[in-house]
Amino acid sequence: MDQLAGIHVDQERLREAAYIQNFGLSADNPYVIHLQSPISIANYLRIADRVATRVWANHPLSEGNTPPRVLDWGAGFGQLTYLLGGRYCNVSSFDVGEPGEFPLAIEPSRTIRRSDHPSRLPYADASFDAVVSCGVLEHVEDHDASLAEIRRVLRPGGLLLIYNLPQRWGYIELIVRAFRLGYTHERKRHPPTRSLSGKAAPPEAPVQCP
Repeated sequence: MDQLAGIHVDQERLREAAYIQNFGLSADNPYVIHLQSPISIANYLRIADRVATRVWANHPLSEGNTPPRVLDWGAGFGQLTYLLGGRYCNVSSFDVGEPGEFPLAIEPSRTIRRSDHPSRLPYADASFDAVVSCGVLEHVEDHDASLAEIRRVLRPGGLLLIYNLPQRWGYIELIVRAFRLGYTHERKRHPPTRSLSGKAAPPEAPVQCP
C-alpha cells in the first residue's frame, strides 16, 4: 500500500494503514472486509485525524498536556482505538458482548471492555472528554437510552463525535456497494428522538454536552 486517497500521507500513516490492512487480511472473520480495502482504511485514518484535532481543541486548559480521555463506543476490532492511541489520546474501548475485559483484536496489548447490557455503560459519571461513535448508532436497540448513557459518562462540555451513520443514498454508501469495498446497511427508519443537546445530530458533526 503505497498511497492513501484524500489524506496527508507520511511514513507513520503508511505504517498505520499497512498494520490495519495486514490485520484485516490475516483475520479469519467475514466482517473484516472493511479493514482490507485501502479506501476504507484511509477513511478511518481521516476520521482519527479529525477526532484527535477536535478532542485536543476542546481539551480544558486546566488539564495541560494530560491526554484527553476518549471512549471508542462500539469499538469492534479496535481500529479507531489503535489510531487514536497513536494520536496521544487516552482511549477506552467498549462494545456489547460477553461481559468482561479482553485483549483488543487489532492490538492485543490493549484491552476492550464488554457488557451484555444493550445501553448501560460500565463507567462512572463524567469519565470522558469525548465519545466516538463510528458506524455504531444505527445498531443500538434504544437510541434514547444509549444517548442518555453517553451524556452521563461525558464531562460537562465533552463531545460526542458521530461518523459513518449510514445513508442509503449517500455517495459513500453507493461507492462501497458498487465496488464491494465493505459491508453496508441502511439507516434505521426511526432516528433518535433526542440527543445530548436535545436535537438530532447530523453525521460527522460534534454534539457538545451541556
